[in-house]
Amino acid sequence: MMAYCQSLMFGVAVFFLISLKVGWAEVIDVDNLSLQQLLEKDVKIIDLRRVDEWMETGVVEHSIKLTFFDKHGQHNAKRWLETVSELVESQESVILICHSGVRSRIVANWLDNVSDYPQIYNVKAGIAKWIEKELPVTSAGN
Repeated sequence: MMAYCQSLMFGVAVFFLISLKVGWAEVIDVDNLSLQQLLEKDVKIIDLRRVDEWMETGVVEHSIKLTFFDKHGQHNAKRWLETVSELVESQESVILICHSGVRSRIVANWLDNVSDYPQIYNVKAGIAKWIEKELPVTSAGN
């Protein structure tokens, strides 16, 4: 019985340690209203779409334009993370946006596992919904 209890306690301890994250990141889906509120608080936003997408639609003002997936779905996650780390301090929260929220959610989940950002916000309907609601965008060249 004693061996069983010790084994159980060891299992619980291992599970607890595995469950801990280095950072306490949290991925949070946000809508346009929440995005506006975050931008007013100067939370940095990364538009991870491709250049051709930025040129077609424009970007949310103050967006950091940093492509994650190329047109073939390929990526260089290591280089992307290095660049993000240079632009966004690890203690800051960050917003990710793409066209419809799918790619940004994938990247947000990955970033949650490899970084120490306290909150990672995913714009759940992407820039498509932002534009549909006639919210302001700026030229991708700016």
